[in-house]
Amino acid sequence: HTVCPIVKRIWTPSWAVYAAGWTFLMLAVFYWIIDLQGFRKWAFPFVVVGMNSIFFYCSSLIFHWWVETVKTHVGQGVFDGPFGPMWEETSFALFIWAIGYWMYKKRIFIRI
Repeated sequence: HTVCPIVKRIWTPSWAVYAAGWTFLMLAVFYWIIDLQGFRKWAFPFVVVGMNSIFFYCSSLIFHWWVETVKTHVGQGVFDGPFGPMWEETSFALFIWAIGYWMYKKRIFIRI
């Protein structure tokens, strides 16, 4: 079985090494594609997130009321069905990304 569920009591040193290996492999692939091969345009959404990562991290707690507001005004059926949670989180991510894009365009960056 190649998937480890996110349960803290089963996090082991071997799992940490395994996960770190996959993370390093993904980083190497992205480095090769974006920096060495020069394919940068498709990575722009990641640039927006990276330039204001503190905003994106904090917004998951601050702006999640938006999903409940959409459910109230549009109806509960909007996020029903087997893919409801996926659509809910995708719409939330797009909403937050749109705010982050506006901040990027206005050159508003949150720093510590």
